[in-house]
Amino acid sequence: DFLTLEEPFRERELETGLVQHLEKFLLELGQGFAFMGRQYRVEVGEQEYFIDLLFFHVEQLRYVVIELKTTKFDPRDAGQLGFYVAVVDDRLRIPDKHQPTVGILLVAGKNDTVVRYALASTTQPVAVSRYELTEDAQKALPDEATIARAFADELARDVDEDLAGE
Repeated sequence: DFLTLEEPFRERELETGLVQHLEKFLLELGQGFAFMGRQYRVEVGEQEYFIDLLFFHVEQLRYVVIELKTTKFDPRDAGQLGFYVAVVDDRLRIPDKHQPTVGILLVAGKNDTVVRYALASTTQPVAVSRYELTEDAQKALPDEATIARAFADELARDVDEDLAGE
C-alpha cells in the first residue's frame, strides 16, 4: 500500500517501488543492512534464477534473501524461498565467517496454519511476514510490526506528497 500501486500490479512493479524507496525502507528495517542487489542472478543447473532482493546484514554477518509475492501465501512460495536461501548459503556465504542466510517472504496475505505446515519440515531460517527464527537471527531482523510500520510510514509520506503536489 505504501507505494500507492493500483491493483492489479505485478511483482516487478512492487519491486521497482521498493527499490525506489530503498533508503527509507533500509532505515526502517534498522541498522546494519547493506543492499546487495535486485533481481540478483544465480545460475543453477544451467538455468538462471533471480532473487528479488538480496541484502547483507553487516553486524550479524549474514545474507538476507527477500522474495516478494503479490498474491496470498502458497506453500510453493516457501520452496522457492528455501531454494534461494540454499543457493546463497552455498555460493555466497563463507562458512567460517558468515552466519546462515535468512529468507523473508513478503506476501499479500497468509493463513497462519498453511504457513506453519509449509515451514514445518524446513531447518532453514525463513519467515513469512512473521519471523520464526532462532533468537540470534531474530535480533538481526526487524519484527513484523516494524516492517508494517515502515510500509505505513511510507504510505503516509506518499499521500502527503501527492496532496502537496495537487
